[in-house]
Amino acid sequence: MFGQVWVWAGNFRTFDVTIGIPPEQVQIEFHKLFADIHHWQESDMTILEQAATLHYRAVKIHPFQNGNGRWARLLANIWLRQRGHPITRWPETGLAGNESPVRPEYIPALKEADKHNLKPLIDLHERYSATAVNHTETESDET
Repeated sequence: MFGQVWVWAGNFRTFDVTIGIPPEQVQIEFHKLFADIHHWQESDMTILEQAATLHYRAVKIHPFQNGNGRWARLLANIWLRQRGHPITRWPETGLAGNESPVRPEYIPALKEADKHNLKPLIDLHERYSATAVNHTETESDET
């Protein structure tokens, strides 16, 4: 994560991109997101629903030139860890690697979230939860 990074990494984008909101709205939407986060803890949302919502909204804001999905998944994992929940272990291949094996499900899940249906993204978080991954690895080790 902190090895080779782009020179512009960490700076909000200043131009329009295909995905995401206009650049002049990035800071405003961040403030809205952070205000909403405080209310989630008092809501009936599960921790995974909160993480998936945070993940999706961060992707939707799309604050950076590149790396927004990785950053949003990291942000969701920080949220999970801070609440004592197992993190989501996404099958990644790295910045220069091949396409992630979960991408064919991940992109449609984000598109469903655009339609106010977070269930596919929540399901992915649940499927790749560290406890689910560890449970699956344990089962395959036993066979």
